[in-house]
Amino acid sequence: MKAGETLKSGAFYELMGVLKDRKNNYKFDSIIEKYMLEDILIALKGNGFGVNAYPNSKSYNEYLDILPKICSKASTENKKHIVDKYNQELKTWNKLFRDFYSNDHFEEVTQVADENKFFAFLIAFEFYVRALNDLKFNGGKNKNFYGNMDIQRNINGQTKGIKELSANQFTDVIDYLFQQASKVVQAFIFYGYLYNNNKFKYCEHDSGIDLSNIKKSFNYFPLIDLRTVLFDLFEDWKFGNYEVLERDEKNVEIMPKSLKSFSDENIEAQRFESFRQQNIWSYDARNRDVKELSLTKVLAPESFLDKSEETSYNEYLEYFSSEKLDYKVEGIEIVKWLRAYAVVRHYNRKFLNTNLFPEYSIPDNWLYVSTVDKWVQLFTMHGIDEESAKIICDKFRFKKNSVDWFDSPFIEIGEKIITIPSVASRIQDVLALISMAAKEDMNLDFKGYCFEDRILNDLNTNKIPAVSIKRKVKGKEYQCDVAFILGKDLFLCECKHTAQPLTQRKRYDFYNQKIPGDIEQTNRICDFYSSNLNYIIDEFNNKYGSTYTSDWRPRQIYRMVIYSCKLASKLDIDGVIITDYTIFTTLLYKRLPTIFQDGRTTQFMPPKMKGVFQGELTSNKLLNFLDNPWQMDFQKFATEIEDEVIPVNQIYLHKKKAFRTIDNFYALKK
Repeated sequence: MKAGETLKSGAFYELMGVLKDRKNNYKFDSIIEKYMLEDILIALKGNGFGVNAYPNSKSYNEYLDILPKICSKASTENKKHIVDKYNQELKTWNKLFRDFYSNDHFEEVTQVADENKFFAFLIAFEFYVRALNDLKFNGGKNKNFYGNMDIQRNINGQTKGIKELSANQFTDVIDYLFQQASKVVQAFIFYGYLYNNNKFKYCEHDSGIDLSNIKKSFNYFPLIDLRTVLFDLFEDWKFGNYEVLERDEKNVEIMPKSLKSFSDENIEAQRFESFRQQNIWSYDARNRDVKELSLTKVLAPESFLDKSEETSYNEYLEYFSSEKLDYKVEGIEIVKWLRAYAVVRHYNRKFLNTNLFPEYSIPDNWLYVSTVDKWVQLFTMHGIDEESAKIICDKFRFKKNSVDWFDSPFIEIGEKIITIPSVASRIQDVLALISMAAKEDMNLDFKGYCFEDRILNDLNTNKIPAVSIKRKVKGKEYQCDVAFILGKDLFLCECKHTAQPLTQRKRYDFYNQKIPGDIEQTNRICDFYSSNLNYIIDEFNNKYGSTYTSDWRPRQIYRMVIYSCKLASKLDIDGVIITDYTIFTTLLYKRLPTIFQDGRTTQFMPPKMKGVFQGELTSNKLLNFLDNPWQMDFQKFATEIEDEVIPVNQIYLHKKKAFRTIDNFYALKK
């Protein structure tokens, strides 16, 4: 799906409800009668219905059951060719997944005894990540423990080993590994995947695991790589605009129909990554000697457990657009969540550094094994009250719907709590808490008010009069988050603090639910204040001592939505300008592009920006900059797209790949 393209998504969301109602044998009839054929197929496709993406799935058979009704609909609308094309795409996807699950590596991992599968995989995972970190950041100092180990990645059209990867590229590799490894454990625990009779088993945590089982478990890693490619592309197809073509028996091509749309998706993600990379690796594996500032019970900001907590605290301030963290999540102060993540990170890092490569393959030696009671005790030792500590422990449990081990680091096995040291020692608090809050439906409404206050402050700091207006008329409330006057023009803005939609499904929801809803709200508010300018006049006169008379009329009224998440371009939908905070404030503070490389900082002025950045800000400059911000030009310049061929098993998968030609590229902060 293209950025800013709003699809007819009603059928998609209605079908989601139908598919959840298995007990009533899926009531498709009403959907087939209600919607046009194209909308029905988009809904089926978006829900992945008809693709056996998992072993033992019956999705394709269930699709065949309703196919006669779909074909009847197609005949009525004279669109049989559309159904034929969709059927062929389903067959191709099912062929791809069959080929993946026939990979010889699956045969190897299933040979590990059921009771050893779980811990053998986790020990192999820890061994693998520790070896990669040692090679990348420690010059292979401990290579005698793991021998000749490397990872090969296609970067910028070239195959590179781990030593040739930049810190950002290595981060991407490890992040994917963390995410997908957690999916393996979810499949083990909650689905009994690869277990006899689908029943999860595990051995004692103090029992030795035979080395041959650990070696076999290393076969998961190429499977994880393939699964990542396949499922990411599956999501692209489900929610994007992709063409599926079976060239011949051995070659399948899945390509975006629009390279611009493909580029936009990557620009959004890369802008977000560039922003977060400034913080993530400030406490990476290169800084293993962590300075403890305090192990006191005093919470942030008066005292920090270590440098990592201090870094996280600043990340929270930035993310929540706040000057302080006096807010609560689930009735618990954010600084207590901050401390809980810091405690988990601290003790796992301490465990990790005590014995990086243990001699014996016993789970206790490789994994941090504890209990809920002991974690509660550690939390209370470091300033969290017991009641809050118990709630946090419960929220930290790794569940069926958890995103990964960052947001849910506590794996519950019997009476024990297992944490994965290489993951838990580098938890990124802000992303973890936001991810958990989304899954657990935890209230973070305060972030919206903080975001509005930040934008008001940004405008006022740059001597642009701005106010927030709230009026109640005839029982209806009208709140304009930010109104500002630039020259003779009035800007009415809604400010939306939104988590970055990094997956295709989240982008689909963002562009099909979030944006349309926000536009409707914005137009309702702006219609009211455009017709009742006296409220605007009163607010500015009262706050700034302005002298706008009752008959004042702006030259032009602009409607705007400002998102906290990064967008690929400015959008204009139903008379509303849609942009993001970084773009908006880049012009306010005249921030320039900066490249950090080899310890040096290079800052430069884009030629097109000279006129925009000089002199006072005007409406014309603002609108022109929102249309063509330098961030977009440089992201496009720094991004190349190439063809990539992935051997799944017997089939070669042809796809597009976007990669950065310039690493460590950021906007210089004010």
